[in-house]
Amino acid sequence: MLLEEVFNSLSNQTQVSNENVYLDPLGKIVVFMEPGLGMEDPVGILSVPEGFNIFKLLNLTSYPEDIDGWRIVFKNGSFRYEKLDSVFQQVRDIQYHMAVPSWVYYFLLALYLPVVSMGLVFNLTTITVILFTRKLRVDPRNSFIVALAISDLFLCIFTSPLTLWYTLEGHWPLGGNTEYICKFVKSGQDFPIFMSSFCIGAIACDRFRYIVQPLKSQMTANQGFLYSFLLVIVSSCFVSPIFFKTRMWHFPVLRNTFFCDINWEGESRVQYTLVSSTFHFLLTLIVVVFLYSLIYYRLKKRPPSQNEVANARRRRTTILMASITITFFCCWTPLVVYCFIYDFFRGLLPERDSYAMVGYTLSLLFGLGSSVANPILYTLLNDNFKAALKGIMSSVQANCLAFRRLYKENRATKSLVTESGMNTPKNTEIIDSPGRIKSLNVTSTQLVQLLPPKSVDEIHAKRYRRGSNKGTETRL
Repeated sequence: MLLEEVFNSLSNQTQVSNENVYLDPLGKIVVFMEPGLGMEDPVGILSVPEGFNIFKLLNLTSYPEDIDGWRIVFKNGSFRYEKLDSVFQQVRDIQYHMAVPSWVYYFLLALYLPVVSMGLVFNLTTITVILFTRKLRVDPRNSFIVALAISDLFLCIFTSPLTLWYTLEGHWPLGGNTEYICKFVKSGQDFPIFMSSFCIGAIACDRFRYIVQPLKSQMTANQGFLYSFLLVIVSSCFVSPIFFKTRMWHFPVLRNTFFCDINWEGESRVQYTLVSSTFHFLLTLIVVVFLYSLIYYRLKKRPPSQNEVANARRRRTTILMASITITFFCCWTPLVVYCFIYDFFRGLLPERDSYAMVGYTLSLLFGLGSSVANPILYTLLNDNFKAALKGIMSSVQANCLAFRRLYKENRATKSLVTESGMNTPKNTEIIDSPGRIKSLNVTSTQLVQLLPPKSVDEIHAKRYRRGSNKGTETRL
C-alpha cells in the first residue's frame, strides 16, 4: 500500500492547469512550463512506464487516448522531476514483480491442462455412474463419494483455473465493478480444499463403522445426505474469513490494473494459516491414519478364509486403505508446507512476487492431483462401480449403433425415393422411423419395393384391422 500512498501524495502536489503543460502528440512529449524555465536551461527527460496514465495523475481534463510511449520534460531540480522519477521506478518494480516469464507461462499451462482434464473426466464419470445407477444411488456410503467428486470437480473447473489465471496475469483479470466476484473467487478457491479433506475423513469414519462395528446401526441414505450438507456448512465457515477480508483495489493511473487480495490485519494471516492447516490437513490426516489402522488390525485378526476370492478382496482392501492415506499426505503436504514457509520464512522464497505466486500454483497442482486420484481409489477400484460403468457404456454404445443404423436406413430410403423422380398422389405415406409417417411422392408399387418385407406386412396388417373395425377393408 506504500505505492498507493505515494500516488495520492504525488497527485496532490502535481495538480497543474492546462496552461502550464504543453503536449506534443506527434512526438509524445509532455513539457512542464515552470516559472524560470528558459530555452537554454538544462532539462531532465523521463520516460513514462508502459500502461501508466501520466495525464490522469496530473489531473488533466483532456489528453490523447494513446498513453504509451510518452516522455516528460522538466527543468532540472524540479520537485516534480524527483517525485515522478521515484514513482516511475516503483511502478517499474511493481510491473517486474507482477510479470511472469514466457517459459513459466507455457510450463504451467503444460502441467495444469492434463491434470485438470483428467480430473474433470474422472469426477464427472463418478457422479454420472452413481446418480444413474439405482443400486449405487441408494447406497448411503456413496453420498460422501458423490460429495467428494463434486468438491474435486469444483477444484478442477473453478479453483485451479482461476488461480492459474491470476498467477499468469499478475493482477485481477476481470476488471472493475466485480468486487463480490473477487470475494467469491478468493474464498471459493479454498472451499474445495476443506470440503475434499473433510469428505475423506467422513469416508474413513463410515468405513470404520461398517467394518469394525457392523452390529451397530449404520448410516442411512438420508443421514448421508444430511452429513454431506453439514460438511458444506463447516467448509463454508472455514472460508468465511477470506470472504469478508478480501477486497479489490486499483490505481487509477495504471491502465486496467486491478488487484484482488486478502486484507489481513496484524497477525490474522498467520493465525488463520495455523487454524486452517490444523483442521483441513493435520486433523484429517490423524483421523484417516488412526481409523484405517484400526480397520487393518481388525481385518488382520480374522482367520484366512477358505475362499481365495475373499482373501484377495481383503488384501486389496488393505492396499486401498494404505493408498488413500499415502495419496492424501503426498497431495496436500506441499501446499501446507508452502503456506507455512510463506508466512513464517518469507526470506526463503524468491524476492520476485510473481515467482512466489508460481510456487503457490505449483504446490496447488499437487493438491489438484488428489482430484485425479480420488475417483480411482474410491470408485474405479470398486467392483460394483466397474460393473455399473460397463453397463452404462454398453447401453450408450448400443444406442449409438442403433441410431447410426436407423440414420443410414433413413438416408438410403430417401435417396431411392429421390432418384425415382416419379409423381404420385400426395396422400401416399412411408415409414422412415418407428412410429413416424412421412408423406412422399412414390407409387404404391415403388413403396412395396422400397420397404422391407416386414414393414410392408405390418402396414397391411394395421390397415386391414383399421378397415375391419370400420366395416370396410382398406387397401395400400
